[in-house]
Amino acid sequence: LADFVLTLPAQTMADDQGAKKTSVLPMGSLFEGALFVLFEVMILKLIVRLGVTPEAMRARHTNLE
Repeated sequence: LADFVLTLPAQTMADDQGAKKTSVLPMGSLFEGALFVLFEVMILKLIVRLGVTPEAMRARHTNLE
């Protein structure tokens, strides 16, 4: 079970038509964009909390490719 639940209120493909439509972006594009921004902010917070250097991040990232 999760310790926390984060709700991201953004238009998805399930509600991109009719009265529920909140964006000109098609389908789930708004939700995907919101997720991208959220995850980038989470990474920035983790960098500070864990004291990770840019060099260490680059080394890990390169190993994943």
